[in-house]
Amino acid sequence: MCGISGFTGLGNEADLQSMTEALTHRGPDATGYAGLPEIPLYLGHKRLSILDHSGGEQPMWLRGRELGLVFNGEIYNHLELRAELEILGHRFVSDHSDTETLLRAYDQWGTSMTKKLNGMFAFVIFDKIKKRLFGARDHFGQKPFYYTQNSKLFAFSSELSSLVKHPQIEATQDKLSLMKYFAHDYIPAPRTVFKDIFKLPAGQQFIFNIDEKKLKIEEYWDFNLDTRPLTLSEGEIEEKLRGLLKSSVSRCLQTDVPYGVFLSGGIDSSCIAKYATDIVGAPIHTFSIYFEEKSFDESEYSNLMAKTLKSKHHFDHLSINKA
Repeated sequence: MCGISGFTGLGNEADLQSMTEALTHRGPDATGYAGLPEIPLYLGHKRLSILDHSGGEQPMWLRGRELGLVFNGEIYNHLELRAELEILGHRFVSDHSDTETLLRAYDQWGTSMTKKLNGMFAFVIFDKIKKRLFGARDHFGQKPFYYTQNSKLFAFSSELSSLVKHPQIEATQDKLSLMKYFAHDYIPAPRTVFKDIFKLPAGQQFIFNIDEKKLKIEEYWDFNLDTRPLTLSEGEIEEKLRGLLKSSVSRCLQTDVPYGVFLSGGIDSSCIAKYATDIVGAPIHTFSIYFEEKSFDESEYSNLMAKTLKSKHHFDHLSINKA
C-alpha cells in the first residue's frame, strides 16, 4: 500500500509536502517529491516497498523529466509486459520494477496501455510533450483515487485527508452524498463526502490538459456479463474455476518481501490460503482477529483452517475500545 499525491496550478512544495506527509501511514519505506514550478506541477509519493527495493523509487522519470509517474499498487502481469517492451526496443534500468514497466508501457502505447494491465493500481503520469496528466484506476477500484478541479488547480491523492491539506481545497460536506451514504451504506462514485471532491470510478481513466485546464474522463473497461448458455459440465466448471483461482493467487505472490493471508475461516480466505500454501510449498503466515461478541467471532473457524494448513498463525483480540 503506497500513497500518491500531487497537483498542477496554484501551490508550492510546502503544500505538496503537507499532502504527502498525510499519507505516511500508507508508505513508511520511502518518500519522494518532485516540483516543476515552471509547469507548474508537483508530485509526491509515499512508498511501501514490495518489488525491486532499489529500482522502484518514485516519482520515476524517463528521458530527463519528459515523462514522470507516481503509482500506487501492483501490476501482476508486469513481467510479460516487460518482455514485450524489451522486444520493442525498450532498455530497462531497474531489475524488475513494475513501476518502470508501467511508465514504459505509456511511453509505448499511450493511453491505450490500460487495456493491457492486470493488477490493482491508481497512477498519474505527467507527459511534458503533450502537456497533460494521464491517470487511471484499476478495474474493480481496489486502489483509491480522489481528485478535485477548480479555477485554480487540479489536485489528486490516495486519500481525502491528504487532498484537503492543500490550502486551496475546502472540505465542505456534501449533503446529497451523506443522504446516499445513509441510504446505501456507502457513497456511490464519483461523489465523496465532500462537495466538489470526487473519486475516479473503477475501470476509468482521465486526461487533464494542463494548458487548457480541461479534464476528460473515460471508461477503459467494464464488466462484461456473458449470457450465453453454458456448455460445460459441472466438473469442467469446477476445474476451470480452480485454475483461475490458482492463477490469480500465483500472480499476487510476486513479491520481494514476506507475505501472508488474512484468514477468517470463511470460504474466500480459506481458498486463497490453501492455494497460496500449495504454490509456495511451505507453511505461510496467516492472520486473524477475534471478538468478545460471539455473534461476530469466527476464531473457531480460522483456527481450524490454520491448523489444517499448518500455517504460522497470528491472531489478536479486537476489543470495542480498539475498534
